[in-house]
Amino acid sequence: MHKTCLSFALLLGLGATAQAQDAENFRLEKTEQGYVRLNTQTGAMSICEERDAQLVCRIAADEAVAGTDQADSLQARIDRLEARIAVLERQQKGANVAADEEFDKGLDRMERFFRGFMGIVKEFESDSKTQPDRT
Repeated sequence: MHKTCLSFALLLGLGATAQAQDAENFRLEKTEQGYVRLNTQTGAMSICEERDAQLVCRIAADEAVAGTDQADSLQARIDRLEARIAVLERQQKGANVAADEEFDKGLDRMERFFRGFMGIVKEFESDSKTQPDRT
């Protein structure tokens, strides 16, 4: 029971620390229409207004456009990377076909070499059987 209480107290302390950090990261400024919330870490601003005793914030128009521009830029980069991957995959398939052809050619050469070598061995064997041993 003591460990459970200690764990609960520790979690509450961590939660309070996280909330304190969030409070330090944001600053609210009162305006005629409501509030402006500034993220002191990133510089991002949101326009906030009170509704039903709650503060409701929305991204400022400039930041929404910047977010859209960034998303478009990232999507264009993804499209370029996917196109590049497709080209590399086609090249890899072509390289695999060429490598397979080279391997088959090498295998054919080795087969001819070994057949010729075995022919020479058979000739030596047949020559040694027909000649008498003179020792």
